[in-house]
Amino acid sequence: MKVDEIPFDFTRRRLTTVVQDNKGKTQMVTKGAVEEMLSICAFAECNGGVQPLTDDVRYRILETVDNLNDKGFRVLAIAQKSNPSPIGAFGVKDECDMVLIGYLAFLDPPKESTADAIKALKDHGVITKILTGDNDKVTRTICKQVGLEVRNMLLGSDLEQMGDAELARVAVSTDVFAKLTPDQKARVVSVLRENGHTVGFMGDGINDAAAMKAADIGISVDTAVDVAKESADIILLEKDLMVLEQGIIEGRKTYANMIKYIKMTASSNFGNMFSVLAASALLPFLPMMSVHLIFLNLIYDLSCTAIPWDNVDEEFITKPRKWDASSVGSFMIWIGPTSSIFDFTTYIFMYFVFCPLFVSNGVLFNDLPAHFSGAELVMLQAQYIGDVPSRVVRGIYVEPDISHSHDSYSKAAFCSESCISSGDFANNDWNYSSDHYSVYCVWNYAWICCIACSILCLSDSMYSAVYDFGNKFKKSLCPSFRRTALRRWNDELERTLDDPFWNYRMAWS
Repeated sequence: MKVDEIPFDFTRRRLTTVVQDNKGKTQMVTKGAVEEMLSICAFAECNGGVQPLTDDVRYRILETVDNLNDKGFRVLAIAQKSNPSPIGAFGVKDECDMVLIGYLAFLDPPKESTADAIKALKDHGVITKILTGDNDKVTRTICKQVGLEVRNMLLGSDLEQMGDAELARVAVSTDVFAKLTPDQKARVVSVLRENGHTVGFMGDGINDAAAMKAADIGISVDTAVDVAKESADIILLEKDLMVLEQGIIEGRKTYANMIKYIKMTASSNFGNMFSVLAASALLPFLPMMSVHLIFLNLIYDLSCTAIPWDNVDEEFITKPRKWDASSVGSFMIWIGPTSSIFDFTTYIFMYFVFCPLFVSNGVLFNDLPAHFSGAELVMLQAQYIGDVPSRVVRGIYVEPDISHSHDSYSKAAFCSESCISSGDFANNDWNYSSDHYSVYCVWNYAWICCIACSILCLSDSMYSAVYDFGNKFKKSLCPSFRRTALRRWNDELERTLDDPFWNYRMAWS
């Protein structure tokens, strides 16, 4: 019958139980690490008899234990003591002059996937370090089985002699730490993090809980003790350590695609801002309104939904990456203005070629006052920039054979103002302008191209090319067509005149 217990702790590295038989005989039984057990034993049971624990006996015991350790066996020593202190008065002080009665050896082999997992992690730039409470011999054997080279090793007793600065220096070059207490494991993890490393710790026992909490990521398994699972951030459900490699790869892919989105969005917005500022300084009107920018970002964000499924270069996955805001800034500063080149090219084409050809009969915007005046000038200027009230839903195209007399200008201005204010639009039986119809066809095709480019970039293969160059071309070209299309759309729908003395043709959207 159990009557008392001295619990295990990581300093003594042993556990004691006090039992009593039916005759009232009390016996203390202790189990623990061999080295710690030999320190409290004065006798050893051999061939049915008890003899003093001499140096020769101690040597033979350690030799046997070392042979077992070299084979990967963990060994616990067991000792007993009869008629110790009275019941209720047991303590650590009673753990002395005990009789060593034997030892237990058990094998806990590593998982079959451990060696492959360590190699795969190394290929992806992850360094594996062993932090264990086992002695150095067992640890070396286990490391040899999993293919981990032990270049140098530190024991828990060595860590006690080191300050944090010295430990931080040697921890980077040390692969194996043995005979550690839970606090020492947590200390090693902490100094590695202070050195700038991202640390993940995997364990399944109570002695691993502190280190898992100290790490960036605590990893455990579904068969671990409850304390370890509660301390972990991730619990592995599969019996295969290769899931660690898969998790690292997926994490790096997520990071890479996130950086893609941030860089492209930042450069796109910066390019749009640069285009607007430059255009406002060089053009007599603003070619890019706020609603255009909002609509552009909406289409652009829809195309960016392909990023989470985008492929990532193998060279990016093979080594760890850290967040670097400077790379985003440099990418934005270089690519943003580069994308504006396409905006400026479109501005020049629309200002010097398209609008003079289809809007003002070959006259540039700045030269309109020299060739036109009055209502006709107002309408042509509005036709350039789309600055007609939005409540006008139908527009009229003014043919080149309009009279340029002062009375005609006055009458046109009066009719234009009265029709816009009253909403009295032209009759439906007026003819369409073939010129206007061709212009609308151009803009319709431009809209179709914009939508098609946005849909195409949803494909995974397209987006990889888009990230380098194609996206910059598409992103810059399509918005420019779209903005000009909106101006033309607004202009043609909102211009209205109602005068029988004028030669009108009706243009419908």
